[in-house]
Amino acid sequence: MLRFDCPQISLRACIQNILDRILTFDVNIGIVTNMLVLSAYGSRKLSLKLGILILLGWVVFSTSSQAAIASNRQHLLRDRECSACNLENVDLSGEDLSAVSIKNANLEDANLEGTNFEDAYLKDVDFEGANLKNANLKNAYLEDADLSHCHLENANLQGAYLEHANLDGVNLSGANLENANLENADFDTEANLERANFKNANLRHADLEAANLKGANLENSNLYEADLNRANLTDANLCNAVRTDGTIAISDCS
Repeated sequence: MLRFDCPQISLRACIQNILDRILTFDVNIGIVTNMLVLSAYGSRKLSLKLGILILLGWVVFSTSSQAAIASNRQHLLRDRECSACNLENVDLSGEDLSAVSIKNANLEDANLEGTNFEDAYLKDVDFEGANLKNANLKNAYLEDADLSHCHLENANLQGAYLEHANLDGVNLSGANLENANLENADFDTEANLERANFKNANLRHADLEAANLKGANLENSNLYEADLNRANLTDANLCNAVRTDGTIAISDCS
């Protein structure tokens, strides 16, 4: 249980101490109003008053957080970089972010539909749950990026560098990943790769367990030691692909 102790100080000083701790991230604000216990002041009325003040402090914090994200958005569009910045839930749909640098940034649940990230430096970026439908990520650098549960339908990832990327539960149906480097990429939980184009892609050691590759183009791709256990390869094109055992699928060419 969260406890705020205010021994031998005035009520005003106690309140100020609590608010200072909240606004400097010293406590978890989300649980303050539910778990507040005041050891020095047991009055219910006092607790209510302090609870209201703390709630007001949380409103101020939340507003300032949104303002910070808006400021980061402007900074990114103006300076073409925003490393380690928070852009959670931001709307950058349709924007031209080609060649930007946003290493380690948080773009979780962002709206990036149709956004141009061509040649962008996106190492370690958290895109979890983001909408990247029809986005252009051609030649983007996405090593160790988190693209789990992203919507990347019909996105262009030609030549993208996605080594060690997290693609758990991603939707890449109809996406173009020709010549992409996906070595050691983790598709893990039933990724939807239906009709995706992996021509000449490097999928060495990729985890494609239970992935839906129905109708996917894997021509000339490298699947050496990739995990295709329970993957759906119905109507997939494996012409000249390097199989998981290192052999070439010449017999799969029609």
